[in-house]
Amino acid sequence: MSYRGHRTKGDILSGVTDEMVSSKKIANNTVEYFTASGDRVIRLHDTNIIRYKKNGRIVLNSGGWRTSTTRDRINSFLKSTDDSHIGVYRAGGVWFLSITVPGDVVVHNEWGDYTPPKTVQNVPFIDGMELYHNRVMKKWVTKSDRELMEELRTQKRLDRYMVHVKKLLTTKGVPAPSGGHQGETGGLR
Repeated sequence: MSYRGHRTKGDILSGVTDEMVSSKKIANNTVEYFTASGDRVIRLHDTNIIRYKKNGRIVLNSGGWRTSTTRDRINSFLKSTDDSHIGVYRAGGVWFLSITVPGDVVVHNEWGDYTPPKTVQNVPFIDGMELYHNRVMKKWVTKSDRELMEELRTQKRLDRYMVHVKKLLTTKGVPAPSGGHQGETGGLR
């Protein structure tokens, strides 16, 4: 289901089944709420995109909405610490989760000393994946390089096909589909 414009906090929280202690709107169509069990949840539209569990685990979920808005909200509200950075990015139509920590090699140049970050994990994003102590839990690192490359090839073929369809529709006087972004499937947000 897609929504246009701003939704109220009540609209966004209408499908929540958790017992809530408190809640507040924190961004456009985005609400933060706390559960009676001690979890902190970030909810975009009807999807809990981040759940900080009481036990320290973090659960990430796009709800199938692989849009730039969903990715931006996850990156905006995903907790990074001083010694690590966690972020979601898109490459070749596929989402990845990357975790970087400060490197241990100091680079000296004309602008001064610099310690480049070091990537400790870079894995395909999977809805429901869990992080613990700034690392993706092993059970969520499941795709092989071969599977990932096939997924990238399929997404590129789909992107090229959609460009062709849009051109064909426009030349026939039919308005091209709108909403979302080229190469991002999942609907409007």
